[in-house]
Order: sequence, then C-alpha cells, then structure tokens
Amino acid sequence: MKENNNFGIKKLPWTEKGFSTSSNETKKITRQYRETITPYISRVPIPWIGEAGKLPGRTVVVALAILYVHGMNPKQDAVLTRYHFDKFSVSRGIVQRGMEALQEAGLIKYRKNGNSYVVTVLKLEAMTETIRGITHSGSDR
Repeated sequence: MKENNNFGIKKLPWTEKGFSTSSNETKKITRQYRETITPYISRVPIPWIGEAGKLPGRTVVVALAILYVHGMNPKQDAVLTRYHFDKFSVSRGIVQRGMEALQEAGLIKYRKNGNSYVVTVLKLEAMTETIRGITHSGSDR
C-alpha cells in the first residue's frame, strides 16, 4: 500500500478489475475498512436534511454524521462513537443537544449504550418515497 494522503486514507493500487492486493493483504471488507476507503456520504435525502437544518445550533452536522454511519449499513441501526463525531469536529455537548433536537423533531430515535449512541433513522424511507413520487410524476409530462 502507498503512503497516506492528507485525509489519512491509504491509497490502494487500482486495476480494471478493482483494487489490487496481494494474497497476504486480502481482507474481508468490514465496516471499519470500508470507512477508510469511502470517505463520502452517499445519497443525502434533501427533505430529511432540510428538516435537520431548521433545528438550532450545529444539529445539521450531527445529522450528517448519522447519515454517514447509517449509509455504510442502512439495514441496521447506526452505532456512533466519539470516533465518528471527531471526523465532523463536534464536541460531546453538541452531539447530545443535536441528538435531543433530532429526536424531538421526529427524525431519529436514539439510546445511549455506554459511550456510543445507537440511532434509528426515522422518516427516511417515507421522505425517499415522496421524492421518488415527485420525480416520477414530474417526468410524465
């Protein structure tokens, strides 16, 4: 593997068939490994994040951290630790206030599990279906 870049992400050699690794470097891709090679939030639901943006303070940053972790395994609850919030430069106080605000707005349901938060993202599927309905009905014209 090559040197780390500015983001602390290891550069893997790329071939037409995908990432090239020797047999002794072959790993089962886990959530943590995927996180190091995909530092992007895919598919940000605009209505959901728009609702989070109406909330006070840096709640929207907490919401983006939740979507980042939720996007890695959308079929399960997101488990967020200090490690995830450090990536978004938010303190514990901001996280706590953001979680409470998002839960009061009905966007998430969370519980503390030691030092981590177990978060269920709510309304995401309903908002996604609304967007699909608008997109499909708009394309029929």
